[in-house]
Amino acid sequence: MISSRYLWAALVLFLLALIPTALNFYQGLPVAEPGFTSALPVELAQMRSEATTRDKDRIREIFRTDDWLERTYASPSGSGLTLFLARGFDGKIFFHYPEYGLLRRNWSTRVHKVESMRDGAQSIMVHELTLSGQQSATRVLYVLLYGKESLGNPYLDTVRFIPRMLLGERESYFLLFVHDGGIRETSASQGAMESLLLAAVDHILSHYASRKEGGQ
Repeated sequence: MISSRYLWAALVLFLLALIPTALNFYQGLPVAEPGFTSALPVELAQMRSEATTRDKDRIREIFRTDDWLERTYASPSGSGLTLFLARGFDGKIFFHYPEYGLLRRNWSTRVHKVESMRDGAQSIMVHELTLSGQQSATRVLYVLLYGKESLGNPYLDTVRFIPRMLLGERESYFLLFVHDGGIRETSASQGAMESLLLAAVDHILSHYASRKEGGQ
């Protein structure tokens, strides 16, 4: 039950939250063509990678984009780290439990927290998941970007972008999703995940800035 004192404020926030959905529905969404994510270096954070055999049709069905890649990196600790990167314009698809589409398991336990990590002079909001179920467990780190801004609470953060959307400005959403395939509670493996994720974020932010400056 909402107190009558906050009813109008709650209604205003609700209507604001509907604006991106209305704009997307009536104006349509730009298509994220392949090419942007493929520029991600094969080697990141001194780790070499190989492409996975992820089903392209399934990714298109889940994330509604053809601009994505997935690679497995060999970490210094010897464990394999998988990085998924996708670019699109429908943010809520990236926000809504991305692990269900990518890891394809029914997790009985899902622990989610968000913390700020320093990346040079800037602060990046990093989402951490600890997942367990079906006799398996994994750790996930992921970052959500809208243009050059990382999102902590994506639903609330999106409200800040409404004035830009009303003016017709469109930015790309990015999902950078790293998982280890099994929880390894060592500082080396955790550090490798963080290094890989932040290296990928660095590349996307610098590449996106250069594309915007070039008018692309």
